[in-house]
Amino acid sequence: MSSWKDIDAEFAGNFKNYAPEGEYKTKVSKVELVESSQKKTPGLNFFFADNDEYAFPKFGTTHYVSKDNVNWRKYHSRELFRELGLTKEQAEKTVDICEDKKDLDKIMQAYLQMFEKAIAKSGEVDVVVFKRKADDKYTAVDFANGNVRMNRPEEEPKESAPLADAEDVSEEISMDEVPF
Repeated sequence: MSSWKDIDAEFAGNFKNYAPEGEYKTKVSKVELVESSQKKTPGLNFFFADNDEYAFPKFGTTHYVSKDNVNWRKYHSRELFRELGLTKEQAEKTVDICEDKKDLDKIMQAYLQMFEKAIAKSGEVDVVVFKRKADDKYTAVDFANGNVRMNRPEEEPKESAPLADAEDVSEEISMDEVPF
């Protein structure tokens, strides 16, 4: 049976606050294969490690890959590899190796292996913590880079009067001056 001293040593003070909305630097801690429940679309779920100050949402961020649009899958995967520190040429060669498997299940397994290898060598990445909807209770996290970010709503434009800054040009136009 454990003593309270052992229990406190294991758990007390080991928790960080979750990061508030904003941009941060952290590392990708792991990646795993997932599949959407309805359409069975394969995806890669990336998880982010706690940084010195904060913990990040534990659900990770899922990047689904297209079963049908191979060029989109290749482009998005290349950009994810680049986000993890590979050069454009290294990323393209890595994607080509994965895509050479032909069968989608084998392709996804190859991507998983390559992303695990890239993550092991990767440095910090920029992430953004945000709420998907303004009234959401919990935040989500994704890569900050717009080339790889998924499911992050852009900031909605502030409502303003459309002509608030317009000049008043309401003088009468003489119909004699109209050229038609």
